[in-house]
Order: sequence, then C-alpha cells, then structure tokens
Amino acid sequence: MTRADNPELRLFQAVVCQAIIDAVTPLPSVPSIESLLPEANGMYRTALARRNKHVRSRREAAINQADARVWLLSDSPDFNFICECAELDPEAILNVAERLEQGGWPVISGSIDPQEIVLSLAA
Repeated sequence: MTRADNPELRLFQAVVCQAIIDAVTPLPSVPSIESLLPEANGMYRTALARRNKHVRSRREAAINQADARVWLLSDSPDFNFICECAELDPEAILNVAERLEQGGWPVISGSIDPQEIVLSLAA
C-alpha cells in the first residue's frame, strides 16, 4: 500500500486540514428578520425562528473557528500526535498557524482544496 492509499494517514491529514480550513473560513452572515419575511409569508415568528437558526449556525462556526485556532497554536501532545500520524512536521504547522495569527487570521473566501493544503505542508 502506498502512502496515498493509507486511509489512516489520509484521516490524520484531514484533521489538520480541517483545522486550518476552520481557522480561516469566514463566519456565515445572519440575515435580518425583514429579509426573511417574504419567504416566511409575512409571518414574523417564522422569520424570527429562521433568523435564530442562522444565529446558532454562526455561533457554532465561531466556536469551531476559535477551537481550531487555539489547537493549531497549542503545541499540545494531542496536536503533535495528530501531526506525526499525518506525517506532517508539527513545527511547520505551528509556524503556519503563527504566521496566520500574525496576519490577523486572514479569511479565505471560496473553495479551499484540502489536498493542496496537505501537499504544501508536506513539502
């Protein structure tokens, strides 16, 4: 079995990639109640319920983003173990995270290819 065919390796690489993606993905927007009224047939409670769903989604995304940023900067035993199992240098990942943090955690819009992240980090 080649490295590319190793499912455990790909799983651990996906964990690191997802953390990076979560750290730089923009938070979802929360629409105004007024913008939701037409699709709720003018029913305020329905529009409010839909808006609250967006608020919960944004809150969950913000928590995931903060957790990912903390984990990427942690240099914890868990972080080091995952990086080593992914055959990625923990120090290199930490350096990338530190550069992102120094840049104010720039937000990347659009599609992010996890395979590109792995290839760039493994190089």
